[in-house]
Amino acid sequence: MYAKDIYGSAKRQQRVEQLKQLAGKSGVGEIAAHMGCSEQAVKCLAQRNGISLAIDVTPWSREHEEYVRRNAQSMTMAQMSKVLGRSVVSIKAFCQRKNISMMKRGQYHHAAIATDEDVELCRQLHEAKMPLKMIARKMEFSIHLVRNIVYYQRA
Repeated sequence: MYAKDIYGSAKRQQRVEQLKQLAGKSGVGEIAAHMGCSEQAVKCLAQRNGISLAIDVTPWSREHEEYVRRNAQSMTMAQMSKVLGRSVVSIKAFCQRKNISMMKRGQYHHAAIATDEDVELCRQLHEAKMPLKMIARKMEFSIHLVRNIVYYQRA
């Protein structure tokens, strides 16, 4: 019985050391998977041994903030996370905090048919008094799409 207590204590101490190394670098789920136990067990072990599981937060630099603002309408959060080395959740929270819209516009919208250049060309041709039917033929668009573009009903 005495040997079992020593073994249990040594194993517990080994798990505590392992948790200290992983805490702050990974999420609770990742730590639990690495240690081969449940998330609840990781949280309990951390609480009993005074180990913080909070992930170290890197402050946002001015360059990163400008990058997000510049590319918010053209890139996905996953693409930005790879470039900036941050999680998608981090970027989403930052955008919400700074009131940055990630809505895609123009040629980056998922339902876009024409590029921004094509839209601009259609509008210029219309201003030059070219008939809608001729613009549609020239651009290989439907006349309905050209009408919506030149009358600013669709971008």
